[in-house]
Amino acid sequence: KNGILSMFKFFRLQNVTVDGFIFKNCAGSGIQMDLCKNVTIKNCEFYNMKYHGINSMGGRGITIDNCNIHDIGLSGVICTGGNLQNLTSSGNIVTNSRFIRCTKSNPSESQAVLIAGVGNTVSKNLFRDNGICVQMNGMNSTVEYNHFYANIRDVEDFGVIYAYRDYLSAGNSI
Repeated sequence: KNGILSMFKFFRLQNVTVDGFIFKNCAGSGIQMDLCKNVTIKNCEFYNMKYHGINSMGGRGITIDNCNIHDIGLSGVICTGGNLQNLTSSGNIVTNSRFIRCTKSNPSESQAVLIAGVGNTVSKNLFRDNGICVQMNGMNSTVEYNHFYANIRDVEDFGVIYAYRDYLSAGNSI
């Protein structure tokens, strides 16, 4: 009601760990975080979400670790942060997680993981049966040591890692 579709909605939350929860069967997102700092989400499972598993906008020090994220309508994780004007890193990390059958509702317009801003890292994850796996927007971000298997079966002209060609995408590492 009144546009609140997420199971957990955090605004300017700091220094918190969410550990071992199961988020399922939601008409929106599992967790939505806006302008949060030093939040860790670990050992959680997200599935049957209409929108996103985790949507973190404008965060710093956000860590998503060892989560199972599957059967998601749009994006498994959206993680934005950092400052493009002065290149201050967000320090956001998505690691050791499994992304399976994300992007089910719109495989050509959503991704298993979207990182945007400055200084985001996607490392040591498994991606299977998704559309676009990782989309990189912004600068000085890293995508490393991930395993991609049986992705991009329902769309054309895409790659498992999708990045833009513009001045605001410099310094990224794959």
